[in-house]
Amino acid sequence: RDGEGFEFQVLENGEFLIIWYTYPGISENELSEQTFILGTGTIENNTATIPGVYKSRGPVFGGDYDKDDLEIVPWGDIIINFHDENTATVDYSGTDGSGSTDVTRLTRLADSGSGAGLPVSMSAIWYDPGTNGQGWFVEILPDNQALVYWFTYDENGNQAWSLGVGEIVGTTIQVPEMLSGKGARFGDEFNSTDVTLELTAQLSLEFESCNEGKVSILTADGAVSLSYPVVRLTVLLGHDCSGFPPDPNTRATGSQF
Repeated sequence: RDGEGFEFQVLENGEFLIIWYTYPGISENELSEQTFILGTGTIENNTATIPGVYKSRGPVFGGDYDKDDLEIVPWGDIIINFHDENTATVDYSGTDGSGSTDVTRLTRLADSGSGAGLPVSMSAIWYDPGTNGQGWFVEILPDNQALVYWFTYDENGNQAWSLGVGEIVGTTIQVPEMLSGKGARFGDEFNSTDVTLELTAQLSLEFESCNEGKVSILTADGAVSLSYPVVRLTVLLGHDCSGFPPDPNTRATGSQF
């Protein structure tokens, strides 16, 4: 099922957070090309239970984004059974169907501490309260790299997502290519050969403190340049905000668009 995936986070309060980036099901309209499903629940004895996961819709991409247009749409329930630290089975039941899928770890956070790049505690969800409903999931990876997921909406108010791996330069993550998956369908109808990757944007995320930063985006066609002030929304369990900046001599301003 290459082309879709899950982000899992265990938060400082013990909650388990999931976001599933996937493709339209029967509950979407014909203009929808992507879907993301998210929610929080509990984890006990290697089983995460996430009742009441949901989708969202409403705001439109760009300068006309209006957070008051955001609509939360109940979807269903997800249970994840972890077999070990690298494999799990996801069971789901929702408005687009029910099923089960086996998943394997794709990424691993950098070791604790600052090292040469940003501290791993910067791995979190970041968002702009002025554009509530969209956000950026950040993972600080080994080798001075970071993975950024961007969850937003298209010009029709349908969910849209993209992701990319970038380099950490000082206190800035520079992602030259944010890619979106298109063409596939949800659940049993999913076929990885249907997935096409589209270049959507360049992105940089410059952190000003442990809890604040700025996201700058330039669309692939160069037609839209956006900038958002962002704040931290989550803290990972065992990774409280610390070690920022990693070294005063490394603080640098990344590319802005």
